[in-house]
Amino acid sequence: PIRDRLQSPETRIKQREQQLSEANTLQNRLALVREYKQQERFAEAEAALEPALSGVFRDDPYVGYELAELYFLQKDYQGSIEQSEHILAQNAPFDLKPKLYLLLAESYSQSDPLKAEDYFEKAIPQSLSEEARVKYIAFLLSQGQRVRAEDLIKEVKRSYQQASSLYKREQKPWMGRLAELEKSLS
Repeated sequence: PIRDRLQSPETRIKQREQQLSEANTLQNRLALVREYKQQERFAEAEAALEPALSGVFRDDPYVGYELAELYFLQKDYQGSIEQSEHILAQNAPFDLKPKLYLLLAESYSQSDPLKAEDYFEKAIPQSLSEEARVKYIAFLLSQGQRVRAEDLIKEVKRSYQQASSLYKREQKPWMGRLAELEKSLS
């Protein structure tokens, strides 16, 4: 929420820690993990996630996703791939699949561009934001596929122009990244 954005990162972490100490729920634990990850405090994120990796939540796909993303952020791409594929093999919930596909695409982009492209193409139609398409454009540019990237930039800009004002507001960070990518083409 807006109030959270106005607070310092340290204040948000303290609030999440307090919430977890008052009610040790999976929701509060994952909120703390996400806050640590956002502040790049990966060791603390891993320590906060650790209790959820055993017991009743050990096979929870959302816990697994947080672990896979944590691996990715720490540049353990193979760990991220293995964890993400494990979740998908366990019939991941519908709302988690686009995130997993995107995480796999980004992880594979480090070692296997063909698999990365396959996962980008799976993620894009299921994504509810421009994140997947913008990241795919960055990937295409990194692979020297300028023409495809330019075509996709035009497509994203065209659909953005037709979107609602709420969608435009929500997509502002991704459109900013798109503008950076487009500028790099000049």
